[in-house]
Amino acid sequence: MSTQRALFCADIVSEIAETINLDSTCTPQQRRQCLAPMARVSRSFSDPSLRALWADMNTLEPLIKILPDVIDAVESVGGLALNGRDTYRYALNGDVSDVAWNRFEQYASRIQTLALHHWQTNILDPLSWNYLARRATGPLLPSLRSLIWPVAPPYHIDSTCLLSPSLRKLKILFPFSDVIPPDQWAHGIRMFFRNTFLAAPNLRVLAMWSGTIANENISHRVPLRAFGDALSSLTMLPQLTMFQSLHFPIVVDNYSLLSALAALPLLCDLLLHVDLRQGQLKGITSGFSHLKRLSLSGVLDSESLTDFRESSALQALRLVHHPNAALLDLHQALKVISKQHPLLSQLIWRHSLESHQPDSLTRLLEPISGLRELRVLTLSFTNATLSDSDIELVATGCPCLIKLKLKCRKGSAQGGSPTTHALVVLARQCPSLSLLYLSSIRMSEVDYSAVDTLPVLDHGLELLGFGQLHCESDRFSAMVVDRLFPRLDISQSQRGVTKPPPERWADVLDQLESFQYARKQERQRGTQMNG
Repeated sequence: MSTQRALFCADIVSEIAETINLDSTCTPQQRRQCLAPMARVSRSFSDPSLRALWADMNTLEPLIKILPDVIDAVESVGGLALNGRDTYRYALNGDVSDVAWNRFEQYASRIQTLALHHWQTNILDPLSWNYLARRATGPLLPSLRSLIWPVAPPYHIDSTCLLSPSLRKLKILFPFSDVIPPDQWAHGIRMFFRNTFLAAPNLRVLAMWSGTIANENISHRVPLRAFGDALSSLTMLPQLTMFQSLHFPIVVDNYSLLSALAALPLLCDLLLHVDLRQGQLKGITSGFSHLKRLSLSGVLDSESLTDFRESSALQALRLVHHPNAALLDLHQALKVISKQHPLLSQLIWRHSLESHQPDSLTRLLEPISGLRELRVLTLSFTNATLSDSDIELVATGCPCLIKLKLKCRKGSAQGGSPTTHALVVLARQCPSLSLLYLSSIRMSEVDYSAVDTLPVLDHGLELLGFGQLHCESDRFSAMVVDRLFPRLDISQSQRGVTKPPPERWADVLDQLESFQYARKQERQRGTQMNG
């Protein structure tokens, strides 16, 4: 009976510790302040509290300081005796006893998530890392599942001792280009990636992040091309499902990286900033068949999109065109997308240079009727005008839309903006729409005089935003919106879709709030009378 009760108490303590550790309302510091005293209450409290306390770490300093023979290399007077190791935060000054090593391993085995930062790359000197790697009979962090890992050239092989076969998610932080000269970036990078993938062969998610490097700079192209070549060893990760290069423009003009990615059998998420030209995947007969989400930056022409023709299961596509992309090719790009991916549910599309954008979206949007299953659409062409006919193309072509954002050039009170007619079309054609953002809207006296003739659809739109509202009467504009979208969430709309609403639209939202409040009061009075 006592054993059953002890186990029951241990389960309760574990649940408490886990609840504290997962509490999103607390900061990491607050969670640690709760868990640390719990670990000192009793033996039954100690293990679950320590397990939760050490599961998620943002520094290795507490683990390193467990070793009794570690010294502060920065503050050490005998810096010269360390053979130059005084540039590192800590260093081992002798062998570690068996007792100390067992304690080190006990705590190291509890770490499951480790998020390091660039300033922590030199926390322990390479000789000490080598000693720890030799002393360990297996991985130093055998339970590690997720790692944010800052690295810098020269890429020491010993630094991979943090990795483990248990690792499933790895984000590698490379230095900013103004910190490390471009010609040093790729030194030893091929061996670095091979050793990394050997040490963590079961990765599911791999992301790379760095400061933006202008890949148009000739001095940067060679080292970045070497990165692309080195990443051909991605084929060593057959279980990889997601690859991301965040703010890391890899120059891919030899297709080595793309061919390696195409060979991954389970890859379903791909985010790349590439200089993607026509024919990049020539010679690759198959690949990308399991892709569900694809994000490409730097696309130059529509033909390059045909390289992903086997991605029939694609659900989400984010496309950012290269500044030099041909204007006439944008229409063809949407045509290719509609033909290859008719089951696409999310499309986010923008051009990265305003001066190279089309003046009108009408021709661009013609092929959109091929995307009947589209649920989310975001277009960002801030130099193009938007008209009622453009929105009608979208609404009739994509009747299943749930979220629609059209970021275009803001028109004037005289023209160049959609009118109330566009809102009526959307309300009629897209019954599931819950979020709508238009860069501008124009409501005239004609709309106000015809407000009673507008359809009453009881549409369920919750969030509505305009970058600019041209109107003559806040009250009549509110009446128009209220008739079409009576269930609008005013508080959400007041916070804005992309940023706080402009003053005129904010005033209309205040009017809408008063309309909804009046309806609520009327319903309550009716309920009381019927009761």
